[in-house]
Amino acid sequence: MHYILTVISCIFDAFIILTYMNGIFTTRKKEVSSTIFYLSFAIMEVLLLCNNYSFVKLDSNTSVVFTSLLSLTTNFCLTLLYESNWKERLFTCISFQFFSLSSEYLLTVVVNLIKPNLSQLLGVSTFIAIMGTLNEISLFVIVLLIISFWKRQFQQYPKEYNGLLFVTPFITLLILLSAPMSQNNAVHYRFFFESLCTLLSILNLCNYILLQRTFHYAQYQLENAQLSKQIQFQEEKYQQIGAAYQNCRRIVHDVDKQYHTLQEHLSHKSYQELEAFLSNAKADLKANSTKYNTGNLVIDSFLTNYDILAQNHNISFESILNVDAADIPLNDYELSIVLGNLLDNSLHACQKQAAPRRYIHIHIVTTGQKHFIINIRNTKTPVILPNVRPSFPDLSHGYGLENVKRIVEAKYGTIGWEDNDDTFIVKLMVPIFKKKKGRYLY
Repeated sequence: MHYILTVISCIFDAFIILTYMNGIFTTRKKEVSSTIFYLSFAIMEVLLLCNNYSFVKLDSNTSVVFTSLLSLTTNFCLTLLYESNWKERLFTCISFQFFSLSSEYLLTVVVNLIKPNLSQLLGVSTFIAIMGTLNEISLFVIVLLIISFWKRQFQQYPKEYNGLLFVTPFITLLILLSAPMSQNNAVHYRFFFESLCTLLSILNLCNYILLQRTFHYAQYQLENAQLSKQIQFQEEKYQQIGAAYQNCRRIVHDVDKQYHTLQEHLSHKSYQELEAFLSNAKADLKANSTKYNTGNLVIDSFLTNYDILAQNHNISFESILNVDAADIPLNDYELSIVLGNLLDNSLHACQKQAAPRRYIHIHIVTTGQKHFIINIRNTKTPVILPNVRPSFPDLSHGYGLENVKRIVEAKYGTIGWEDNDDTFIVKLMVPIFKKKKGRYLY
């Protein structure tokens, strides 16, 4: 069991330095193959193991100095496997050596306080095995903490993941420090503690690897879900562009027929019919071109586009507009996000509805140069939730509402919604601030 523990200890040591360097450096050199990469860590451990067994005595001051220098040298050689500069390489190998020595020193202090006669109780061989495992686990905890702060994992990663990383190492330390010690049956105790150290080291290795794989798999699934949403969004925009293109083709076709009619009237000198035809064509052109003409390009283009899409899906689209373009407190980018998300949600909800009467009603006004208001009401499929009124809209209205809320609240506005079973209403209001003589007036 002693030799098995030695092998596991070497693997754990190599794994700790590998974890530390992967956390500090961003990428490893492309020209270094995976075989050479991992073989370098194995050679490093073999050199340190040979140093412990062959070169110097373990209890001498020379041993500490020589082992530290050898560790620094091997660690620096390992940094050459990564893309980095000399300063970062020196910092990495020196900092790791510092953390290793600090961990060993702190652990010695703790053990002397908790179990001052541990060496006499267990014997030198078993004591070295336990101290070696304790040192590896404590160094592993320090490395995980340093990497978490270095890569800002505490801010970016879920709390559950950060917590699970440290549960197993801390439990391992508690088990080894609180295990019963006795001089009786020294052989059995030696086998027990060597087996315990071996299994706990394997447990920590497997736990970290499984957590990493599980987390990366969850990230992969999330990225796939986001890509699927992006593809769906692109398909919807393609349909919108297609609808706009078809509308342009319809206009071109109508204009072609009108030119043909003009030519026929001119060839037959039917001037009275020609005058009536031109009057009707002019009125029709005016009605179509001024349906959405608020003076704001974002509002006009979005309403025109979604009006066409609604007609293509047999959805009634009605609007009430009373907007002064100069008073709109949102810039074009913000207004595009707000209108785009709200109209997208309304259109999706109506498309999922099986009822024959489907509509989208939108009301956009600037009230007395005080408030910018958008109200949208649309039909939807009722959600069967008896005696329950959701505080947040269901999935048919969930897309992008957080982005809309963020923009509205950043402008000191408010947003609310009402879910009335078969209809959904969104109301938002943003105050209009005007700058006059260096001051903002409400």
